[in-house]
Amino acid sequence: MVESCRFFLKGRCKKGDKCPFKHELPINNDSSSQSTNNSNNRNNRNRRRRPKNTECFEPSFKPPDMRIISHYVTGDEKVYPRGHSVNDVIALGGLFGDVNDLTICQNLEKEMNNLETKIKSNKNKDLLKLWHGDTHYIADDKSGWKSQSPTFKMVIDKLTQYFNVDVKATRFNIYKDSSQWKPFHHDAAAVKKDKRDTQNITIAVSFGMEREAAFEHAKNKTTLAMPQPNGTVYVFNRDVNIQWKHGILQKPEPIVKEPRISIIIWGWVDMN
Repeated sequence: MVESCRFFLKGRCKKGDKCPFKHELPINNDSSSQSTNNSNNRNNRNRRRRPKNTECFEPSFKPPDMRIISHYVTGDEKVYPRGHSVNDVIALGGLFGDVNDLTICQNLEKEMNNLETKIKSNKNKDLLKLWHGDTHYIADDKSGWKSQSPTFKMVIDKLTQYFNVDVKATRFNIYKDSSQWKPFHHDAAAVKKDKRDTQNITIAVSFGMEREAAFEHAKNKTTLAMPQPNGTVYVFNRDVNIQWKHGILQKPEPIVKEPRISIIIWGWVDMN
């Protein structure tokens, strides 16, 4: 008499038709016992099921909190070829030439050093001042230096034309070494009505040492980071500024004595 397969009774036999034992449930008039066996078999099968990696099979039409667009400028492209949405972040390369060409960074350093000496001599004031909790330096706009820096003007003009932006304000930042950074913050348009009505885009270009621009979600504190090699542009639009904070991460030690210069435009563009 062929015995029943004990693995089959437990729901675990893998041999199928090749098993030398019977794959039959024992006849039992006791309905409660039969029910128990069936329940045990179901439980064993449930235990063998893998965890689900998908929770919902319905399509989602919810707008993303952030839409990241990567674009590289090639050829004679003069204007950004895509439209703007309120939740866009744009990572742009190629607008200011080869990533290994430090000419713009060096020209900006030279011009700012000359202007700093000139302003210090004529007005007894410092052109550069510590900013945002003394984490890095900005150029003091009240010194009237911008018209005297042709490289700064070239950068602003190129960004203005490429993004077709109505410029409301600009800034020159310099991180003199890798220890300088910028804490997470919203730009003014997220918190001030007068700025919100006239500014819906932030455009930033980095020259010099590669640093990481980062975003921190204002509510759940999730963070994203975007490396910024020399000549890289990153842009974020209205809702990103409201829903996320942004900053420049501090690099771990050892300290690298190389500068990173960033030039910022705040302005207005048409967007969806």
